[in-house]
Amino acid sequence: MKMRRVIFSIIILSFVMILPLAGCESKKLKAENEGLKQQVQTLSRERDQFKLKVDELGKINNDLSVKIDELTKKNNELTAKIGEMQ
Repeated sequence: MKMRRVIFSIIILSFVMILPLAGCESKKLKAENEGLKQQVQTLSRERDQFKLKVDELGKINNDLSVKIDELTKKNNELTAKIGEMQ
């Protein structure tokens, strides 16, 4: 009978000790979760900024390609005129 009481007391004591430890772990996990949420928000903002920059650079690239084509055409016309003059 005494042995059962000791075992029962140990089990009760174990549960009582586990509860505060679980609470500490829960606080740590919540803090870590908040940190991760902030990192995700920062990365999302950076991603959006990069997307805007990529779009802007794509437009600039297209504009430059058009300009190169125009200048190449003009160069060919001028080269042809010079060839006619000689």
